[in-house]
Amino acid sequence: MFSLIQELISSEKCKNLQEFLERIRSSLESNIKKADSISSVLIDKDFFDEVKNIVLYGHIPLFFGKSLRDLKCIVEDDNNRQHEIYIHYNGPKKLSITLIYIPYSTFQDQEYSSIEDIIVAFKKQLSYLKDYLNELERIDRLCTVMEPVNPTFKDNYRRIFLDNRSWLHVEVTAEGLGNNISILGNSDEWSEKLQSRLMVWDHDKDIVENIMNVFDLINFASPQNITCLPEVVTDQVPVCNICLSVELPDNSGVPQPLCSNSICGVYFHRNCLFQWLVASSGGRHPTFGVASGNCPTCLKPISCSEKDG
Repeated sequence: MFSLIQELISSEKCKNLQEFLERIRSSLESNIKKADSISSVLIDKDFFDEVKNIVLYGHIPLFFGKSLRDLKCIVEDDNNRQHEIYIHYNGPKKLSITLIYIPYSTFQDQEYSSIEDIIVAFKKQLSYLKDYLNELERIDRLCTVMEPVNPTFKDNYRRIFLDNRSWLHVEVTAEGLGNNISILGNSDEWSEKLQSRLMVWDHDKDIVENIMNVFDLINFASPQNITCLPEVVTDQVPVCNICLSVELPDNSGVPQPLCSNSICGVYFHRNCLFQWLVASSGGRHPTFGVASGNCPTCLKPISCSEKDG
């Protein structure tokens, strides 16, 4: 602009002050139009308007990560359970889900044009998983769950305390049914009860009620100073597919089926998988302490938090 003024002053293009000011105004308008054009490309107005409306009206708690591209929403289901959704902004009308604490589904791999579209799809999946969520919640409330240490709805299994030598392993299907039920430990008594009475398992009843019927339980016992897995036969506890061990000196947790791909079925220590995903993404510490990438075994999308929970 300064160079333009210098040019107009030193030249004879402007015959009077009015013409001089007209040339300056014309140049300013042109630059403003260019700036508006650039801003519309760099800034997604619809996205920021949606974020502003969510924050102002407060119907959904919304948080930003280390940058404006990473968000976390908290959504309630029909039973007033709160679920976290981690979202990444890829560009105008291009948002993706980086982590949710429910079993994997293909809707997580899609790209969405708005936060509202993600929430609608998420609530639809929560509705489909209604029985699954109810069963896990009931197990967590009524049983003494030993593994996972801090269970979430993404973990489709529970290891329930029976006594100081035995735990019950049970998995929950998407339909809310018990599956892959087995005894961890060296107790003939619990094993015999399970083998002899598993046929009376009634899928019309909830999982907790079935467990109590199978094992003749009035209530569930609580552990006394138990901090680690009871002695088990080695092949009953899968090894971690990264470190190839069951136990680590600085980690009391056992390998878990952290990959949501049901066909994969591979177990990992949470810390091993987290370190693997961080290293695979270049070593940068992830936003919100959640690392994302591909499963080391099946290459399907997988996410892992730095800590349990």
